[in-house]
Amino acid sequence: MPDYPGGGQGQPRAGLQGADGAPNSVLGGARSGNIAAELAQYDRLGILSHDYYSASLLQAAWLLVGQDNGYDLSRAKSVLACLPIC
Repeated sequence: MPDYPGGGQGQPRAGLQGADGAPNSVLGGARSGNIAAELAQYDRLGILSHDYYSASLLQAAWLLVGQDNGYDLSRAKSVLACLPIC
């Protein structure tokens, strides 16, 4: 998983999917930027997860839908790592 700006660009060539933390997406990114937004832009976002703030999953899904990246609500929900709570 890339953890630096520009890392998502190389993933399509490698056929990889990426993961990011939903809390960081909601907050606008981590120390290395908003990796989830970048992965979504390149159609490489496979999982949004949470570790300390469960509600961030729903917030992050809505943020994906609001960006110009081709995500509708159904597609945004498909990348949420939320079992068993969803």
